[in-house]
Amino acid sequence: MKKLLVFTILLTIILAGIGYAVYSDPDFKRQQIFIYTLKSFAKQLKPLESQYKLKQVMLPQRTSFTVSYTDAEGQQKIDMMMQVEAKLVRLSYPKEGDLDGETIVLEPVIKQQKVLWKCLNGSLLTRYRIKDCRLGYAVDLHQIEAKLLPNF
Repeated sequence: MKKLLVFTILLTIILAGIGYAVYSDPDFKRQQIFIYTLKSFAKQLKPLESQYKLKQVMLPQRTSFTVSYTDAEGQQKIDMMMQVEAKLVRLSYPKEGDLDGETIVLEPVIKQQKVLWKCLNGSLLTRYRIKDCRLGYAVDLHQIEAKLLPNF
């Protein structure tokens, strides 16, 4: 019985250490912010995708949107800037914060009558992007939600 108790305590300590290491990792946090950014951007996509399907270009515009998420410090918000050019969308993080002025450039691609988005360009380091973006694949941003990890 004593061995089982010692084993249980050791296992709990090991799992707590692993959990702490993963959730306190700044790279993990930045990856999660990237995912939340794509999720928030996906809510703005219908008009852009309609324009692109119709004319293969999007109308230039500059607007802002908010990325919200919860971390160990509570509810967080990031005010993002979105700049739409003819065939690109540039998302810019604010100068202060975890992603300090980094950018993501999204390029629409039509496949099987659906608009998908390539997300390999911009100044944001590749290691913070989801696997499909790192590999240069076009991604259905409406499906990103299913791949989200729990709040950090």
